[in-house]
Amino acid sequence: MLKKSIILCIFILLGLTSQINSQVNFNIHSDDWDDWNVNIWDWYSGSHPFIEFNYGLTQVKNKNLFAGFGKIGMAEIKVGYADYDNWEEPIIEIDDKFVFVSFTSKDLNDKIEVDEFETKSWRMGLGFRKGYGYEFGGIAFIPYFESGIAWTKLDVVDYNSTEMIAFHGVSAMANDLNTLERFNNNFRFGTTNETGIKFQFAQLLSLNASYSADVIFPRHMVWYHLGSFVIESAGNGAIDYFVEEVIDSSPIAGPIVYLLLKSGFTYGFHVLKREQMNWPFETEAPVTMETIKFGVTFTF
Repeated sequence: MLKKSIILCIFILLGLTSQINSQVNFNIHSDDWDDWNVNIWDWYSGSHPFIEFNYGLTQVKNKNLFAGFGKIGMAEIKVGYADYDNWEEPIIEIDDKFVFVSFTSKDLNDKIEVDEFETKSWRMGLGFRKGYGYEFGGIAFIPYFESGIAWTKLDVVDYNSTEMIAFHGVSAMANDLNTLERFNNNFRFGTTNETGIKFQFAQLLSLNASYSADVIFPRHMVWYHLGSFVIESAGNGAIDYFVEEVIDSSPIAGPIVYLLLKSGFTYGFHVLKREQMNWPFETEAPVTMETIKFGVTFTF
């Protein structure tokens, strides 16, 4: 399982490396080793470090369960680098890279009903954020889209309780217990997507509102996942290309078109993956986590 996750990460990193290398300035002189000016840190050239804190409400789901999950609170921190580019005024573009850690628990939102499963989780991963927005006098409004990979340790608390059996019956609970055993108390690989809006003040401070849709695989079927990933990435790439054309033709419309297209495509693909984790390939249903978030970002 771990080897398959590592293989997938290598594919993803190779793709990222090809993009990075296209932007790196190679200045190699065959007669002078000192002229070999290859600097991997060009990836961060002109970038600004940032730290972000988010709080939200998370709904965990799995379509095969008879009993539902209770809503839980979520706390998250992201640390990374932010890039800003100016298009035709007033349009700006952001391009961020970050790592993140999040924690979910009923202690952050005690709204669990007696007939619902209680969960808590730790998640960690890396992500990429891109968006287009409007900037006026140091204040910016930026719709954005994020994607990334994550490892999640999901813990279902006291899921074999007599109260749950009394509410849902022995047969239903036996089915649910078999499903939950695939995930419970293990780190599982998955993906994360998020769309949101940043309200930025003088670049230093941003207030964020977003919706994230995460998928946790019961097992990692690397080739099915790679095929699904390629299809989803092709759709996102087509949207990126189309939005750039829109911005060139009608800059004011670009950020809104980006938000609508990315949100619609991402949510539609996520709904399909609720049924089959590696849609369109016939695979089993994953656990999903859908979160409404509010946060603050400090950029330095």
